[in-house]
Amino acid sequence: MTLAAEAPVITPAPLTPPPAARVQRQVAVLVDACCEISPDEAMALGIEVLPREAKVDNRAALLDIEKTLHPSCWPTPLRSVAPGPLAVGDLAQRYGDVLRQGQSVLVIQPASQYDPTGRGALAARSVLMADGAFAH
Repeated sequence: MTLAAEAPVITPAPLTPPPAARVQRQVAVLVDACCEISPDEAMALGIEVLPREAKVDNRAALLDIEKTLHPSCWPTPLRSVAPGPLAVGDLAQRYGDVLRQGQSVLVIQPASQYDPTGRGALAARSVLMADGAFAH
């Protein structure tokens, strides 16, 4: 009895290469204290709240991790808020601290037409780049 030779099975090559392994990075999330996150949520999620001076209902206030613009931080609803200027050097120092710990920095800021914080964050990034602490 003669056995017929089996035809080889041809498997088509994949059209796309397999995805590269994702790089795992630790990311520090920093938000301005003029945000509306509750202090409890910020602490539970490990979000760092950067202090910021502001005029709240025409009175000077220091906003921080314990007192943001979240309604739970105030006895009555706020009528007006005017964020104070950012200290770019302090901001650059904090970003640098995070980068030296081997983490990436994720900064979420409102549009610059509403608050100049975004420009401050970019200025702080420029300071770090000039110092060689920021690779990108």
